[in-house]
Amino acid sequence: MELALQRKNTTLPSLLIMAIVMLLTACASNAGEDDVANIFAKVNDSVVELHVKAIQTEKTGNRTSSNGLGSGVLISDSGKVLTAAHVVDTATEVKVIFTNGDISFAKILWIEHKADLAMLKLDKVPEGIKPVKIGDSKTLRIGERIMVIGAPYGVSHSLSVGYVSGRREGPEKVSRNITPVFLQTDAAINKGNSGGPMFNMQGEVIGIVSRILSQSGGFEGLGFAVATQTVQAIIDEGTLPYAGLTALPLTPELARVLNIPQGYGALVQQVVPFSPTDLIGLRPGRLPVKVMGRTLLLGGDVLLAVNGIEIRDEESLFNVRETMQAMEKKDPLVLTILRDGKVITLMETKQ
Repeated sequence: MELALQRKNTTLPSLLIMAIVMLLTACASNAGEDDVANIFAKVNDSVVELHVKAIQTEKTGNRTSSNGLGSGVLISDSGKVLTAAHVVDTATEVKVIFTNGDISFAKILWIEHKADLAMLKLDKVPEGIKPVKIGDSKTLRIGERIMVIGAPYGVSHSLSVGYVSGRREGPEKVSRNITPVFLQTDAAINKGNSGGPMFNMQGEVIGIVSRILSQSGGFEGLGFAVATQTVQAIIDEGTLPYAGLTALPLTPELARVLNIPQGYGALVQQVVPFSPTDLIGLRPGRLPVKVMGRTLLLGGDVLLAVNGIEIRDEESLFNVRETMQAMEKKDPLVLTILRDGKVITLMETKQ
């Protein structure tokens, strides 16, 4: 009897401790869910859906208009929106839709293709919509929880939650001093999420969704966002004005395959109508051809030099960038191009 009583007394505290542990675990879980819900409610209005009209070149060589979808995030009271470069790089019109249904239109301020970043400027910001705060991605640790908001497959303002899985450097440098940093995540990212914000658990933007790695075409747990430390580095160094141009720097091997006698340059792919490079007279590629396993647009100009700097390698691209950063509005822009086998010069007309 005395032994049984002892067992009973020792069992009661054990059950009580287990109950307390389970209760605390449930409370912690609910607190985490509440954090996500509260942050989403706080920042969601600053996330925008981008409906993009863009140029595309068909197999026949005809240039037509296509419709694209992406996301972005408002980062200033003046109407600046961050998004991904590939969402808007050939855009002729960018329509921006807010959560309340208000619509604005945006112009492109700058694009950095190697970092997959673009900055837009809205023609108006709806009343009551506040910008989000940009956080410091350098302090983010692998294993920290993050949130992504976007419009996957057009399902606007969808939330996904995951963790920072890694930190990777991009394959190409933006400038002499900037190598883009990408945050890897397991948060679900799909078509339409591109350009949308990644948030830390303080509700600060710490990344802009860029791309996924997938064998199926859908999300498979490998998503990437451009870290805000890269955004800040680009802004601090100085951006280049929007040009409305996509071009492919030629390797010596590709120049030989394409029979470019100079052996260097950048193959012009797309030129956005009424953009600065269109107004200066640059011609885009017209004929889609698969070359060395990659589809290229041929038949357009080959850009050989910018203000006398020949485009030969990465170092020359850095020199072009630094020269253009130092230019003033009154300074002329001179492009040397190869067109129909002849070297000609195009010069920007200053207003």
